[in-house]
Amino acid sequence: MQYTLGIIVPIYNKQEYLRRTVDSLLDQTYRPIEIVLVDDGSVDDSAQICDEYASRFSNISVLHQSNQGLINSRMNGVKSITTQWITFVDGDDWVDNTFFSMLMEPINADENVATCIGSYVYDYGYEIKEAFDFKAERGWVQNVLLDMFNRKGYDWSACGKIYRKSILEELPNWWYASPYGEDTELNWKYFSYNNRAFLVPTTGYHYCINRDSMMRNLSDDSLFYFERMNRILEEVGDSKSLLYQAVNETILSMAIYEIDQLTIETNASMRSKLQNEIDKAKRRKLLREYGLETDDDLDRALLKEKEELELFCSRHKYVYIYGAGHFGMQAWDYLHGLRCLVVGFIVSPGHIDGDRINGIKVIEMNKGSIPNGSGVIVAIKNAHEVLPRLIECEIDMNDIYIWHCHE
Repeated sequence: MQYTLGIIVPIYNKQEYLRRTVDSLLDQTYRPIEIVLVDDGSVDDSAQICDEYASRFSNISVLHQSNQGLINSRMNGVKSITTQWITFVDGDDWVDNTFFSMLMEPINADENVATCIGSYVYDYGYEIKEAFDFKAERGWVQNVLLDMFNRKGYDWSACGKIYRKSILEELPNWWYASPYGEDTELNWKYFSYNNRAFLVPTTGYHYCINRDSMMRNLSDDSLFYFERMNRILEEVGDSKSLLYQAVNETILSMAIYEIDQLTIETNASMRSKLQNEIDKAKRRKLLREYGLETDDDLDRALLKEKEELELFCSRHKYVYIYGAGHFGMQAWDYLHGLRCLVVGFIVSPGHIDGDRINGIKVIEMNKGSIPNGSGVIVAIKNAHEVLPRLIECEIDMNDIYIWHCHE
């Protein structure tokens, strides 16, 4: 059986890009398609362009409405379309001509498919960049929500996916009344309700980065995204689960990204609220890494670690950090904040050119290279692997401290 695919295109002031978008849909090699252009009260020529295409092509219809935002535009498009399968395309994006043929193939072949997932690239006009480092394989997705938050070939974007309309109609409030996080809300509810997802590793959807995309003003509305993500954490429940960890990592990375976009002129309240999200996410990570249950337990563990480090440093004339990578720098910054005097880094022979990193002294680990009486803080993953080599260099175990490497 060959199903008709319904394509919903929300549009608000996209006259510069709209023809490219619609032309790419009409150029699809997958022929049974129905296109609904939802004009969300555009004040440029977008409405006229929509009407022009609808007058020329029988499989295109137009829904004109007062400005209601992206979520309501999608909702109204879903209500008006007659097809069993639905996908969303933003009014300034475009799609390779074989994209929907590839995604509809498993849907037409297997009635058990509840959604088909494709992927996208970032299209800057002058260059195209991969959106995902992970190369996914074609087939059924075993952990669709976990892979979504881990960005294993796809993420929470509503674009590049094909949904079963009947499932959307069964979901209570699959939309989200905020202009931030609406795609995450949709996919969280959809895949929680039905996770029979088939993945096709094609990046035929072009997520276009243009002036409109880049000129986004941060406001308190954007914090609704973090409010919803924190509720998703509560719905996951088990703080030790991989899904909980993946959602928390998403919160942390998004908050760091957002705070990096702030200018000096941005109000202090916004910066403070984003920093609060970062701090909460980091504490949740530390609770997992330390294997603790409560914030009080974590505070006690961090205080104990601080006191142990201060005592260790006070007992040694010279203190070195073994490892000059991410965790080594992390340890350097932390000890500097404690006003502990660290002489420099120790690295394995042949691992670095020169004798300094960022102006900090570096010595290679050889017998006799580490001064007698030195303390060594090992700041690498798998610290046990380096302990025999340190002992060979005549470093006593009492002069070695294993740094807790925070991810």
